[in-house]
Amino acid sequence: MANPAGGTDRRGRHRDSQSHQAILAATLESLSELGYVGTTIEGVATRAGVGKATIYRWWTSKGALVGEALSSRLDEGPEPETGNLRDDLKRVIEVTVRNYAEPENAIALMAFAAHVERDESLLSTFREKFLASRRLHARQMLQRAIARGELPPDADLDLMMDLWAGTIFYRSQIVGSPPDPTLPDRLVDLFLSGAVPRLTPERRT
Repeated sequence: MANPAGGTDRRGRHRDSQSHQAILAATLESLSELGYVGTTIEGVATRAGVGKATIYRWWTSKGALVGEALSSRLDEGPEPETGNLRDDLKRVIEVTVRNYAEPENAIALMAFAAHVERDESLLSTFREKFLASRRLHARQMLQRAIARGELPPDADLDLMMDLWAGTIFYRSQIVGSPPDPTLPDRLVDLFLSGAVPRLTPERRT
């Protein structure tokens, strides 16, 4: 029976963890080589050395499979709790940069972005397996900052999360800018002090 939240079937999901991981790895390989359209259940099964029935028993569609495979590559990161918003925020943003800029992740994310609107199971599984817990950790971090008086009580936490994730996704996936090691610090400055972003010395020429 399909899971309404994620479009996946949990029956037997972890009865064979080795096959489960092999299928996720094969899915990511196929995405890197063939893209989303070229990735098929049959092809993944062949790469993973399993039968199609095994995949269909654990995932109800290609979108659900790809959504979980992509989620398995991304790092949720530890829930930061340094007691200081600046340090916590920098750690969260650094994980986001790594997630979006790492070359293999970038290929999979481009496939995701290109087809997410056409496949609801792809989006719902990604939300269930990765995005929900990632945003929960970030929200809890920001709520602790409110409790410490580092953010105003009416801070728009959803917009804050959208701004740093959207900025990094746009720069890495759409513009194709290489990772900028100064970006986390500059985004934190923008969030916490409204500081106008300044060009780094190497970019001023």
